[in-house]
Amino acid sequence: GPPPVTPPSPPPELACVSVSCGMAFTVCLREDGAVLTWGSSDFGALGHGPARRAGAPRLLSGRVLDKRSFVGVSAGEEHCAAVTAKGNVYVWG
Repeated sequence: GPPPVTPPSPPPELACVSVSCGMAFTVCLREDGAVLTWGSSDFGALGHGPARRAGAPRLLSGRVLDKRSFVGVSAGEEHCAAVTAKGNVYVWG
């Protein structure tokens, strides 16, 4: 038969160790503790201010999140949550 196909590896900036999906968006945790989101949400679940859509993964940032390193992420229908190693939970959407 044909040889097995090996899918390409994602670029390092998109390599996720944990992924969760909401109604129409995705949240990803990178190995370095950064959080990325993309997709569509009318309720702030992307965490990018008033932006309702992100066609490609965007790094979650902001005054509160810039110095945080996360160890877990989860998505609900229209919200996201991320937890730090100290057990602090941040929720948006």
